Amino acid sequence: KLEGPYAAKIQALWISCWNLGIVDHRSDTALNAFAVKQAIVSHANWIREQDDAGAVIEALKKMLERHGVSFQSKGGAEPAYTALPGYRVALAQWTALGASVTFGMSFARYVDTLVGCAPHDVSHNQWMNVMNALGRKVRAKKNERA
Repeated sequence: KLEGPYAAKIQALWISCWNLGIVDHRSDTALNAFAVKQAIVSHANWIREQDDAGAVIEALKKMLERHGVSFQSKGGAEPAYTALPGYRVALAQWTALGASVTFGMSFARYVDTLVGCAPHDVSHNQWMNVMNALGRKVRAKKNERA
């Protein structure tokens, strides 16, 4: 099990990568192998310094950005919920699936159908449910192509 001051953030980004089909294994063992290379430590639990954590976090964020996740605000009058990481990852998953065509509904309608409320009312845990549900579909689609 990964521990330390940056473990939760690193794990959340790793699982987001898994849910977008970027990495093949969700396990802490796979994450540890990745983190060790990025931070040049013998185990991810040794990531205690901001510079080491930053190397891993930025590498994961760049991977997510290459797959459609935007971490930058557009600087407009966007609703606050659109800045939430769960929303941004789920929207990238939705886009990757071509889901509005596949499911015949909007992203907002899909979210409401899945968790029972509109995106602006979705909690952190509900976004995790949305990302996990879409992640299963992303990985299935990836496996079909393989």
